[in-house]
Amino acid sequence: MPSTVNFPTTSLTPNVTTYTLGTRTWLWNGAGWEIVTQTITGYTGSIGYTGSSGVGYTGSKGDIGYSGSLGYTGSKGDIGYSGSLGYTGSQGVVGFTGSTGIGYTGSKGDQGTQGNLGYTGSKGDLGYSGSSGSTFTLYWDLGNQNITSQVAIIESGDQTRYITNIFDSWGTN
Repeated sequence: MPSTVNFPTTSLTPNVTTYTLGTRTWLWNGAGWEIVTQTITGYTGSIGYTGSSGVGYTGSKGDIGYSGSLGYTGSKGDIGYSGSLGYTGSQGVVGFTGSTGIGYTGSKGDQGTQGNLGYTGSKGDLGYSGSSGSTFTLYWDLGNQNITSQVAIIESGDQTRYITNIFDSWGTN
């Protein structure tokens, strides 16, 4: 027959008063009795034997099921419409013209040595002084025609010479 728990009712101090019956102990918390858990540490037992692995029987193979019948092949669909030809794109923009390359100007060469001084030439003969000439225009009247001719007169020393383009000749006066 089990033992009856008979908790005390007088001289109770919270968290101090305990009651033990057999291997169990209770603690008064000021409002009621709480069981106090005791941890009892004993020796660890030896490891037990590993049991054999159980292998059950494999059931018999079931019957092969029936294959379903082959379905019908559907009819061929209509040929779709061909799309219209797309527009030709516009011509692209002309690319930029590359810049013209400019070569480097070579460095200035060294100055050459000065050449030898040349010989001074001999003095030339004194030339003749010419006289000043004069030009005038002559008008010839040959009937109804007027002919204009220019004549140049050149005076040299005591002789006078003239040139005319009508006669294309020289005359001496």
